[in-house]
Amino acid sequence: MKYFDFETAAALRVLDFDDMMILALLYDSHTGTQCSQILNISQPAVSQRTTKIASMLPFKLLRPEGRAIALTPEGRVLASACKVAIKIITESIMS
Repeated sequence: MKYFDFETAAALRVLDFDDMMILALLYDSHTGTQCSQILNISQPAVSQRTTKIASMLPFKLLRPEGRAIALTPEGRVLASACKVAIKIITESIMS
């Protein structure tokens, strides 16, 4: 798997906190519907955001899994990084 470089990181600067939350929730095996309920946004909004995120990346983010979607191995790496970023941001605000 290709490591992220600064050019790739620059392309990701449009990810907002909700986008990172969606990826983190998908990483934890939540469905799009569950993501929408947790984040209090519509399920179509979750789908639109994942489509937007996927269109920015130089690798495939999601793969179909029956009627659901799952993160690709590369998507799991990004989602894992989102979980770490969320943890760091949350801890810095709460302390």
